[in-house]
Amino acid sequence: MNHSVRRVSLILTSVLVFSALAGGVWDTAFASGKESALSTRIREYTEVVAALEEWSVDEVEQNDLVFSSVDGMIRTLDPHSSFFAPVEYSDVRDKQAGSYYGVGLLVSQRDGRVVVVTPMEGGPAGRAGVRAGDVIAGVDGKDTTEINYERVTELLRGPSGTSVEVTVQREGVDEPLHFKVTREAISTKAVPASFMLDPETGYVRVTDFTHTTESEFDTALEKLTDEGMKKIVVDLRGNGGGVLDAAIAIADRFLAKGQLVTYMRGVTPDSNFDFHAPGEKPRLDIPVVVLVDHGSASASEIVAGAIQDHDRGLVVGETTWGKGLVQSVYNLRYGAGLALTTARYYTPSGRNIQRDYSSLYDYYSSEETNPAGRPDSFETATGRTVYGGGGIRPDLEVARIERPRFAQLLEARNVTFDFAVAWHARHENDSAEITPEMLLELERFATERAIAPSEEITRAFADPELRPELERMLSAEITSVRDGYAASYPWRLKGDNQIEAAVKALPDAARLAARAAGTAKSIIARTPQKPSADSASKM
Repeated sequence: MNHSVRRVSLILTSVLVFSALAGGVWDTAFASGKESALSTRIREYTEVVAALEEWSVDEVEQNDLVFSSVDGMIRTLDPHSSFFAPVEYSDVRDKQAGSYYGVGLLVSQRDGRVVVVTPMEGGPAGRAGVRAGDVIAGVDGKDTTEINYERVTELLRGPSGTSVEVTVQREGVDEPLHFKVTREAISTKAVPASFMLDPETGYVRVTDFTHTTESEFDTALEKLTDEGMKKIVVDLRGNGGGVLDAAIAIADRFLAKGQLVTYMRGVTPDSNFDFHAPGEKPRLDIPVVVLVDHGSASASEIVAGAIQDHDRGLVVGETTWGKGLVQSVYNLRYGAGLALTTARYYTPSGRNIQRDYSSLYDYYSSEETNPAGRPDSFETATGRTVYGGGGIRPDLEVARIERPRFAQLLEARNVTFDFAVAWHARHENDSAEITPEMLLELERFATERAIAPSEEITRAFADPELRPELERMLSAEITSVRDGYAASYPWRLKGDNQIEAAVKALPDAARLAARAAGTAKSIIARTPQKPSADSASKM
């Protein structure tokens, strides 16, 4: 395609995307024969694009120009309105759907290599023989050292029923291994772990709110109930949100039928909705603690806020992110997408938990969420005071205690993972119980890697206070290599001070829920003021 034709194509694409959003403003501007301010700006834009393409000393990639400029335009609105290029939008839809087509491998980039963290249970790559710790050396004959990590993951995905050849280097095997794997639908895990913390306490980890979260959560509850669960910790730490329906469904398991979960208010009446617990499934009438941190956002905050406002349980951990803006997702032409903020959501007591974003730098970098003395206070069902405008403040604030520095170093340099892969290759059928001899092997392994001066490594391994942490880390990695990442969660959470605090808070959660059940007070959500025209662009 020559330069002039490409330029017309580029301009036409941007106009079509804009026209879809502007409701025909472009057509109206030119049908009248008068050049409006809007049409003038668009003409200026196309002139800039043409000049860049023709005169820039660097080669101009057309998609990058248009997509980055559209993205910049959207970013002037608020932190969460987003434009997605076709490839990005495909990934977003896959995540929300809870599935994608591929080979079923969880991989990561470590020391410049693409390493298999774990094959997904029942996935085609695992069935073919790919193992945790395998280094992906080639995909369909392409050397992975010559392409970037994103390209490797892209090559592993593809239409269902198509085949891909995966070449791996395996610890203890001299020659590369070749696997022909047929791609198929792969379900991603929104609930990757559920197990009993003690004979009566269940634990459920929810990492995303997707279209499969509800069914995965129900499966976890059924399993734990069969194992004797009488109280539960729901871990939403690091869960950035997702599909609203999934959040409503999770809250519904703990609230009474008809109780308000959240409500939305926007500029137009079409943006105003109230969402109540549908009560379609049996209520889980046991004590509950919801565990959150600064990475818990959006749908996670809806669940935590509803349980807190109705005094159904306690929220433990750290103040959440503070995202109270609702994005409506629009399908654009040519496979692109737009997530546009159209409303704000509120907790049942009337809290808007959205943090101030007048400074985007502070919004993304600061741990501060709700300034002291903020006046927007609200009452829960039993009359407790809660605050809006800065995330969900836990009922019990518990800062995470960081692992020892040397343990973090071992993890960051992949020492325990790589050692577990090498050890398992030699002891596939042996007991994985951690012995003094294994720790000596690990020490020599770390010394050979030169991750720190040898004196420091010797001192760390001799430290009796660090020894339990080394045993925990090694047990987690060997379990992950042998049985899959999900099986290693009990080891990874061992000694987690926030988990321990959540378990201790369960009796208080039970007493609070009993008080709430005995009160005649019901939460009637306040209807906040409709945003003014001046503030509408920052909803």
